Amino acid sequence: MKGKCLLIGVLCICGLSGICAEKLSIEVAADPRVELMAVVFRLAGNPEYRQSLVPEYNKRITEYFQPFAAHPVVAMAKELRSKHDVSYDAVSSMAVHLSSIDNLKLIVSINEAVGLDGRWPRERIPEFLTKLSDFAVQSKFKEFYQSNRGEYEKYEELLKNRAAELGITEWAEKTFKPAELPPFKVIPFMTAGGNYGPEINYGPGKYCFYAIVSMQSQPAKGIDYILVHDFLHSLVNPLVDRYFSRLKPFGNAIFPYVEEQMRRMTYNSPHTMICESFVRAGTAVYYYDKAGEMTKNGMVKQEEIRGFLWTGDLVQSILDARSKGGADWAFEQGINDYAGALSKYQERELPKLEDQKKKLMARTPKIVSLDPPDKAGSVDPNLKEIKIKFDRPMQPSWSLVKNNPDDFPEITGITFDKECVELTVRVKLKPGKFYQIFLNTGHFQDFMSRGGQPLESFNYTFTTGDSR
Repeated sequence: MKGKCLLIGVLCICGLSGICAEKLSIEVAADPRVELMAVVFRLAGNPEYRQSLVPEYNKRITEYFQPFAAHPVVAMAKELRSKHDVSYDAVSSMAVHLSSIDNLKLIVSINEAVGLDGRWPRERIPEFLTKLSDFAVQSKFKEFYQSNRGEYEKYEELLKNRAAELGITEWAEKTFKPAELPPFKVIPFMTAGGNYGPEINYGPGKYCFYAIVSMQSQPAKGIDYILVHDFLHSLVNPLVDRYFSRLKPFGNAIFPYVEEQMRRMTYNSPHTMICESFVRAGTAVYYYDKAGEMTKNGMVKQEEIRGFLWTGDLVQSILDARSKGGADWAFEQGINDYAGALSKYQERELPKLEDQKKKLMARTPKIVSLDPPDKAGSVDPNLKEIKIKFDRPMQPSWSLVKNNPDDFPEITGITFDKECVELTVRVKLKPGKFYQIFLNTGHFQDFMSRGGQPLESFNYTFTTGDSR
């Protein structure tokens, strides 16, 4: 990886056959592979990669790369997104599996790339990488990247200092006492607004974990949570893999009842749900140790709202196991306690989950009316306002997401009414045109009730008529 690497702790990587470390460490460095992949899918129209939160950098990207929008790799990226849903974390997953910006080949063979997101059609990868390499050469991507090194270094320093202030590694060493320490790398990300946590699996028990953290002109409040959460994946995921046979019955029984919420967050299997459950519980324990009971309880409540209804039981089982284990306790020693707590939750709550699912749906905000109506035709192109009315007061935030930029209306303003029940979107429309707006989708979930429950993703479309 090129660029300045800022280390917390001491890291020793012993080839791909084994990874060891003297101390837990966090490496912080911008990564040209991640920026390159984001630029390609930005040009392809992926909405999640068109929302850079650093305005000046966003302007530079647009001006520099727009002349290459017709490159074959961009066309292929559009096809991959359309046919295989290659988007969001699938893009970053490919980025970290590339050897280097100078050698855009997989770091492991296609057959061995078990950590590479499954949305990538394996038979198309060689063609994509050939076109990607050509794009990097034709656009002189490395020159663009190097010209922005000062900007990357500013955010590297910010993340390095924040990780050190949080004391994540010291807390994790005391809590997990891991025998094997997979490397964890934090990548400041400037091309888009999402945060991603891909991993490389080199074989049984051999991992490298990443936190790709979106940067803003002003540091975001959520950076602390992202750093703790994603760092814990590097310690939790191997443990879940090791003991999955004990945890699988719970996952298989519970997943169908929360599947809709899980899939909305791109957690598409019982295994992923369990990994996330332990990471989120571990994060709550970290904040309990750092900030106390009230903060921990608030985090548990938020996780339950997101669909991890058993978080309180799992957190308490971790705290109980730690108290029982004494000074020599390590997280892995409590695996039977955690599995038991989840089993008890399953026995106690499974009969109630259908009812809880209904209550959850009752808490979920719903759209009462749309003007113009969904799927309307012959809409007046002179219409100046779109109105979206909800069945309850909402938080004063929204996610109006582009699918294809050509189908997204020009927006001149957005306001909620005083009660936050009706959203007015001021627009400029064109005659004879199809329009599409996603209300909440993927990681963009800012339409939510006052109680914090997000609106289910809604694909809103209409078509304007001829000029009047």
